[in-house]
Amino acid sequence: MKKFKSLMLAALASAALAAPSFAEGHGPAGITKVAGEVVFGLTYASSSPDEGNPTVVNDAKVGDVNIKLSSDHYALEVEKDDEDADTNVNFEIFGRVESGDNFVYAFGEIADIAGDSAENGYGDVYLQGGNKTLSLKVGQFGNTEYFGNGMGVSRAGLATGGVNPDNVFEGGENLLISGFHGLQLDVSAGDISFEVAVPWMNSDRAGAYTLTADDGTGAAVASNITGIRPGVKFNSGGVDAKAIFYSLSFSPQNTDIDTVEKTRTAAQVVASLQAGAAKIGAFYSMQTRGDGGTDVTPTAAGANVTVTLGGGQSVGASFDTANNGAEGVAEATSTRFSASYSTPFFVEAITMKAGVGTAAQSSDTKTIAGGASSAKLEWSYAF
Repeated sequence: MKKFKSLMLAALASAALAAPSFAEGHGPAGITKVAGEVVFGLTYASSSPDEGNPTVVNDAKVGDVNIKLSSDHYALEVEKDDEDADTNVNFEIFGRVESGDNFVYAFGEIADIAGDSAENGYGDVYLQGGNKTLSLKVGQFGNTEYFGNGMGVSRAGLATGGVNPDNVFEGGENLLISGFHGLQLDVSAGDISFEVAVPWMNSDRAGAYTLTADDGTGAAVASNITGIRPGVKFNSGGVDAKAIFYSLSFSPQNTDIDTVEKTRTAAQVVASLQAGAAKIGAFYSMQTRGDGGTDVTPTAAGANVTVTLGGGQSVGASFDTANNGAEGVAEATSTRFSASYSTPFFVEAITMKAGVGTAAQSSDTKTIAGGASSAKLEWSYAF
């Protein structure tokens, strides 16, 4: 495996040296485009719980190093960052055929082909067909992501037990359905468009939704997962509004086994208004997770503004609040503010971002209540 990795990276390095010719459409093996990014940042984080030890952490992080070589029908990507111990090598194949207003498109990704066998697998794999008005997609693919919260270069939080719009929801800030497999219908009607996704999964591929036996053992039970995830988008005259909802249904594959009841529902509304150089946005998200007699209903909301300045510069500010939906002493609510600035760093290809953030969190449990602050400087080069 190490030898394979070495050969793979050596081949990519050799190809990258020829990058200028790719831009002219004359790359080897049909490669017509090279894109990549290098990101590095300096961070500061201070956390002061009402009970427990305060901490101050300075860090320097590689945000991302990646390169992607693309042709008309395939792409090879190598990526690495400080949050992943492995170097990921992903291979994509895709193709599109058109006939009049109709089209078909196929996409498949083999993920982490040079990593450990346990991490090898598929990324998005789907087939899609349609026309200018409607299309149907079937396979495994990422859910539509509507969440938006402004620039937010640096956002603060308690080092232990901090809650925010990203971690209070199962599936993250975008309310994703974990391990989605199924189909999705998209309809475009001018300024308004609709989508309806139907998950068709089982617990072998979506383990986050596995049922448990109702016999006191808590043993996992092979499960089927279905449901519906409709969404609507509106865009006109500088106004952009999006809404999404989902409800999941669970059943045991062995119908003779009694299981603990499980429910999952969620909804999200995101809107923005472009007013000259300023873009003003807001969002609200909620989710209900029921497992047996325990219901957890986390919520999050926020507002932000981003102003575009001259010379490629921009400034932004954001506010958000989140509640983890727990009951009693485990409940926690956070409020965060952030301010950000972005500017070209000597040349337009390199961007420098600076940000500061503060957070306050309340809870009856003092170890998860308190305040925090943060700061970040980040440089990114994209080509």
